[in-house]
Amino acid sequence: MVLGGKVRAAVRMVTDHGAGGPYHPNDLDSKSGRPVIDMLRDKHPACVMPSEEDFDAYHNADNLLDTMPVYCFEECVAKAVAHLSGSAGPCGVEAEMLKRWLLCHGAHSERLRGVMADWVVWLSNGSPPYDAYRAVNTVRTVALDKCPGVRLLGVGEVLMHLWSDCSHMQTKSAATTACGNTQLCAGLRSGIEANLHAVQAIWSQSAGWTEDGASEEEDDGDPSSDATLRSCIRAESVLTPGTDPGAAEDATFSRYKPETGFGTALFDARKGFNEINQYLMLWNVAHRWNQGSRDRDPLKGGDHAGQLPCDEPMREAIPEALQPWYCNDAGAASKALPNARCLDFLVKFGPMYGYFPKPGKSHYICKAEDEPAAHQAFEGFGLEINYSRGQRYLGGFIGSARKKEEWLGDMVGKWVGAVKALSVVAVRYPQTAYAGFTFSLQNEWQLVANEGTVGFWLLAAGVTGCD
Repeated sequence: MVLGGKVRAAVRMVTDHGAGGPYHPNDLDSKSGRPVIDMLRDKHPACVMPSEEDFDAYHNADNLLDTMPVYCFEECVAKAVAHLSGSAGPCGVEAEMLKRWLLCHGAHSERLRGVMADWVVWLSNGSPPYDAYRAVNTVRTVALDKCPGVRLLGVGEVLMHLWSDCSHMQTKSAATTACGNTQLCAGLRSGIEANLHAVQAIWSQSAGWTEDGASEEEDDGDPSSDATLRSCIRAESVLTPGTDPGAAEDATFSRYKPETGFGTALFDARKGFNEINQYLMLWNVAHRWNQGSRDRDPLKGGDHAGQLPCDEPMREAIPEALQPWYCNDAGAASKALPNARCLDFLVKFGPMYGYFPKPGKSHYICKAEDEPAAHQAFEGFGLEINYSRGQRYLGGFIGSARKKEEWLGDMVGKWVGAVKALSVVAVRYPQTAYAGFTFSLQNEWQLVANEGTVGFWLLAAGVTGCD
């Protein structure tokens, strides 16, 4: 696999990063105990047809310019198919097979690429009858064990995958411009790490405040023990003796106010595109961001631009709250009252745009002394939310030093296991194992390693664990 260029897939197979195996329809969900087929039905509710009152009114709609057309040529198809990957959908054609059809047969391949380009132009610039492309829109559904829970995986037709890639190549710049710093999955290239740093900038204590005088555990000297790993992580917080690790962060832009319930709300939601007619969302996108068909790509981050009509009004209505968005991961960092208003806004208006918040599965991270004020703010809107001292957020962590230590202890344990697995491969294939470690494993753990000085301790734990 490594010689074939699939370095990441090979490393994940060796280090066993996958959750669980596939479920059969009559198996029981490891989380709820319900039959898997019932869980799949719950994830495919009936479509909801919007009423006329659900559509936003745009009084100057007649004066808007037409959207810019999307163009695609056979050269675009050749460029996109060169990077195509994936297994076969219901029709049985996989990515490698389609790649050979489009690249390896001279004039015949060139004509086929022209046909593919015509399909992209037709689907991107109009509203063709659904019967014309229904066959390529079918999906082979697979249920996987999330350990616990059920993850629904859809294996679509490779033709639709190719057309989506071609459309994305032509529209991604417009999506980036429209999303900006509002929706980072399709906007600025700073990515998920920027959201994490933005939250820590206005609430420096979220990098790991000390909680209730956390007691130190004795190190038994065993390099592979959990206590040693915790000691390694704890060293990060004692680089400056007697300093709160949260307060050690730059507080230049801090907005923290004591006894205001200040904290970070992490909103859990489902993106119910199958619960709402997409014309409702496309109508609002076309009138608010009349810059192209950036919402038509079902396989890239650009499709989350369809949520911009929900994101932007919330930012305008509640400007005092920092509202970081990355795909479906929404949040708010501020005093408790603005954070509660954000969740209330999403509960009221989110479903109109296919965003269905679940307050019962959302979390509010704050200090113990700020929790009473947070309770009062959320209960004032009739919202029930979970309160926590720390939660994983976009590959990083927000919360107290003790909770962060527990999370990092688990992460370091996984790192040690992955390094040990690669060290076994290195006995017979040293260069292959080194390539996997350098080009895949290190990059996967880069964000975790950026949590202070943890990168050094990840390396130290991996070396001692493989001795």
